[in-house]
Amino acid sequence: MAFAGYDIGMSLIAIMLAVAGILLGLGYALGDKRLKEFGMSELYQSLINAAILGSLILAFGPSGIITNTINSLSAGVQPQSCSAYFDGNSALCFSYAYLAGNTTVQVYNNTVLSLRTSTAGMLVASSGLYILIGTLASVKVEAGFIAFGLQGLTVFMGPLKAITDFLTFAILSIIAQAVILKFIGVTAISTLLPVGLVLRTFYFTRALGGSIIAITIGFFAILPMTYVMGAIMLNDFSGYNQAQLFANADSALSSTSSGSAGGLADGSLSSIPSNPNSITIGTVASISALLEGASNALSSLIDYVGDAIAFIVLQVFLLPTMSLILTVISIRELARLLGSEITFGRFDVF
Repeated sequence: MAFAGYDIGMSLIAIMLAVAGILLGLGYALGDKRLKEFGMSELYQSLINAAILGSLILAFGPSGIITNTINSLSAGVQPQSCSAYFDGNSALCFSYAYLAGNTTVQVYNNTVLSLRTSTAGMLVASSGLYILIGTLASVKVEAGFIAFGLQGLTVFMGPLKAITDFLTFAILSIIAQAVILKFIGVTAISTLLPVGLVLRTFYFTRALGGSIIAITIGFFAILPMTYVMGAIMLNDFSGYNQAQLFANADSALSSTSSGSAGGLADGSLSSIPSNPNSITIGTVASISALLEGASNALSSLIDYVGDAIAFIVLQVFLLPTMSLILTVISIRELARLLGSEITFGRFDVF
């Protein structure tokens, strides 16, 4: 049995063939042209349903044509482990592991962390840096009419908050996409496909059944393959190395945090005397050196984190949007082949 519901589909098709034959016979016996046409139409539809059922088994069975094609095209990308939900679909397994897996995945010769792991590491580091800079910016020393402080660091808090908010939203998007892929893996072949086939067997639910079959095939076969193609394209991009990219960004965030905290630990600020009248040029130099070091570290941070954020925008938002568009177009064309029509009202632009 290729998937759950196979026996039900076979039984319903056999019943509908018998019903169509009876209607056709009654039409000839009674000389009713409309009854003959309806019986003939149902007979054709039952034969089409039988052909669809056979095609689905040949395509999505354990050694099916589409199953083998998906696994063949995904041969260069493999996760370290695959959940039972994704057995038989390497592209779906890779897509989920690439988005939200707990281990690394292999994209040809590159070992890549999951997007959730990479983005979460950057989020933790940027949040820590934001808190640290806020603390440093609150430090203020007054000496008579002269005041020394690190309020200038507040200029970096706006961009860091924007980075933190963006990374948080990116993680939510990654988790949402992973949940959708897991839902597809759990329900597509075992539930949605046979339900669509059963609904297409009946006259009044034929269009709905065809739409469900088209949607299932699109999300099970087309959508995960677009994720695979996106990862392969980035892997082939000149100079692309995702692991090094995120490692540099995370290292820059962490070193900036530790470097700024080190300024407090090594005495840059602890050397400030409690008596304002005893503040010397050396004290001012210590504060100035701390400000200069923090500014240089944050400036170098922009280069690494900017590249990493650009990659996140591409891989978490732009490429999935293109994947969804291609999947929707494929679903619409499949639905037409199955005798259904899927429209989106005023958003129907494909």
